[in-house]
Amino acid sequence: GYVDTNGECRIQRQYKDCADFIDGVACVKDSKGWFLIDTDGERVTDERFDECCTFSEGTVRYRRGGKYGFMTVKGRIITEPVYVRAADFSSGMAAVEVEGKTGFIDGRGTLAVPPQYDPLPHFRDRLLSNQPFREYSFNEGSAAVSLNGLYGYIRPDGEWMISPRYECASFFHDGIATVRTKKGMCAIDANGKELFEPKKIWLGLFGHGLAGFTGTAYVEYNGVIRADGSILYADKGRGNTDTDRRLRYKFLDCSAGMIPFQRHGRWGYLDECGRETIPAVYDQTYAVGSRGHVGVRQGDKYGLVAKTGKVLIDCVLDDLVFSDGGDRLVVNNGDVSLLYEVRAPGPVASLGSDEKGAGIARSRIEKAVAGVLEIKAEYDLYSN
Repeated sequence: GYVDTNGECRIQRQYKDCADFIDGVACVKDSKGWFLIDTDGERVTDERFDECCTFSEGTVRYRRGGKYGFMTVKGRIITEPVYVRAADFSSGMAAVEVEGKTGFIDGRGTLAVPPQYDPLPHFRDRLLSNQPFREYSFNEGSAAVSLNGLYGYIRPDGEWMISPRYECASFFHDGIATVRTKKGMCAIDANGKELFEPKKIWLGLFGHGLAGFTGTAYVEYNGVIRADGSILYADKGRGNTDTDRRLRYKFLDCSAGMIPFQRHGRWGYLDECGRETIPAVYDQTYAVGSRGHVGVRQGDKYGLVAKTGKVLIDCVLDDLVFSDGGDRLVVNNGDVSLLYEVRAPGPVASLGSDEKGAGIARSRIEKAVAGVLEIKAEYDLYSN
């Protein structure tokens, strides 16, 4: 079921599973499958789906019978489930795969760019290669697509902006894209000009003129690089293995303007000028909320730190998870879970059981967040 921001029950518990509200609707599941409801709990769609995947630009990507289609958040079907694979809408276009080739549809479901490019990458392939690059997504007037194994950039009309020449390529962000050539990885501008000589590193997305990088067989350290190729920060305290690179996946994203870094096996954050704002004293820094709050872990306990480095909640909690795009926070300790509004910050609900020890666990949470958050209401179920 669902509660509102005051902790009042708005929609009674009746679903097997449910997801967050986005654009006034939510995906919920009953014994027959998934469908959409509005904020009053009324059905938006009568049809059931095997899966309601993701929301993007007022659309919902859904799966039925092993194939994907799109509908609006009002429940109007844009395309029937006819695509083997499909990506989310971005800048009014979505990549779809037809008979092993990828093209793009517009918001009406019309094929705006005929299928002619290589198949969409599997998410697993992206994760293992440490490339959160959003290939086949339009941004800043172009999209990176692959043709015969090489990436280039097309405009929304399908014309080439930069011809295929890269082994991998990111979307453009702040006028800069990250690409890999045979010589290594580097940054390019919208004209395809290399901003610095390719380097034998794993290079992440650029944001605010900065990108994270991590080691390869040639460079056994990680750090932050500027768009001109100069090094802002480097840490040579870690060895290089494939496992290390996968664990440092988040390190490659500086697009939020908060730069995760590692020193002697511990994590912290730098600001855009390279100043250490959150010291490298944590075993894990795993999420950045909408206000720049960072979830941190020391040992097996979790806490919350502001982007300025101020400790909001000491590392005394069993778990701490951001929800609703970072606007809410679920705090767990023992048998008790508390749901807080991070924007204010202020709580929306607390959730717990009456089992033995729950009162002690709740007391510990209240003590940990004293002066930061307070509790208003109680529920015994929360679905993210």
